[in-house]
Amino acid sequence: MITKVLDFKNIHSNKDLGLYISKELKFSYIMDGIHSWDAYIDLFSEIIYKEFTGDYKKEDGWDDYDDYLDYLEMEKKIGLKNEKGIRDDLQLIFINFYLFHYKHTKLADEFLHCTLSAINGCMSNNTCDDYLKVELCIKS
Repeated sequence: MITKVLDFKNIHSNKDLGLYISKELKFSYIMDGIHSWDAYIDLFSEIIYKEFTGDYKKEDGWDDYDDYLDYLEMEKKIGLKNEKGIRDDLQLIFINFYLFHYKHTKLADEFLHCTLSAINGCMSNNTCDDYLKVELCIKS
């Protein structure tokens, strides 16, 4: 399990939140603010999806072999990695979140709601085994 501490002490705006979260969790692209909560949910879902380990098979829907290689290269870049270099179950620890919530209630509520929605959406998916376990801990 990978433990990642996220400190919300210096988050003062939507832009700060998007930049910080996307860099710290290694999203597929850096968010210059969270302009779409649906996009955030999609990006968060990407990093808690188990890495693809299959072989190239045209019948799996790849356009061509280069498409397959591009996908594998993207997989290497996103999400937090364990000592073996692969994504693993994730424990997220939010510190100073209560202070952030006090100062930016609507933004904090939306962020927490969308994070939990991404996790719940993956858990309710029929392919639940394809997702990593995620623990969320909020510390004051």
